[in-house]
Amino acid sequence: MRKFTGDPQALFRYRGLPPVGLTVSMALQHLVSMIVGCVTPAIIIAHAAALTHHEQVLLIQASLVLSAVTTLLQLFPIGGRFGSGLPVIFGVSFAYLPSMQAIATGRGGMAAVAGAMLVGGVIATLVGLFIKPIRRLFPPVITGTVVFTIGLSLYPTAINYMAGGAGNTYQSVVEERGLTEALVYGSWQNWAIAAFTLAVVLLLTNHGRGICKLASILLGILAGYAVAFAAGMVDLSGVAGLYAADHGVGALNNGQSRIQPLDGDPAGKEATKNHYSVTPTE
Repeated sequence: MRKFTGDPQALFRYRGLPPVGLTVSMALQHLVSMIVGCVTPAIIIAHAAALTHHEQVLLIQASLVLSAVTTLLQLFPIGGRFGSGLPVIFGVSFAYLPSMQAIATGRGGMAAVAGAMLVGGVIATLVGLFIKPIRRLFPPVITGTVVFTIGLSLYPTAINYMAGGAGNTYQSVVEERGLTEALVYGSWQNWAIAAFTLAVVLLLTNHGRGICKLASILLGILAGYAVAFAAGMVDLSGVAGLYAADHGVGALNNGQSRIQPLDGDPAGKEATKNHYSVTPTE
């Protein structure tokens, strides 16, 4: 069994094992970067197709599971050919997002999206098998233009997230949930946090050294999260609500909650924690 070395340059070797601290920080950065790339397209498509909450969760879980399976196939290729044998993280591609959004908002819905993905997968496989003879048809000017246009098509999504999410209206954030106005879509606080996070990432990437340079994305996210938390812009009510649903505990809503026995057990004699419904008080 190979041992971890103390040489940071081992990170850039094919079979290198860098120090434990560097390995953990790089793994966390990859995890943070990958989870956003896997979850965000699924959330966008789920909203475009007007899926229910249960279907949204299922779509996100499918994205994460298939990303894990394909990543493992890249790390441990089957037969030495099915997989690259490199630490390549596979996630949901943003390249197909504009097309999938257009299909999802049409008449076909998610069924049409799934069919288009199957056809696209077959075509991608055929192109991969004959990539060497056709590579000359795709010079850097072509591939660079394609990547550039993909980035441009994703700008609206990025801007909406920087502004706080288009769904976070004043009514849904302040009136219904009783949260701060700083979380409302388009508030200057949202833009300030986004700009600060981007500035930290760029600063560490261009002027940082060692672990600060390598883990610039992770450190930028942590810095932005810390500032948002200090500004009272971090809402943990969703986590508390999930805990309450799993453990039968009344979740707080503006400081109060009410636990009621379900119909069929009006006296509450046979009720257990799984027999109660939680109703927030006005």
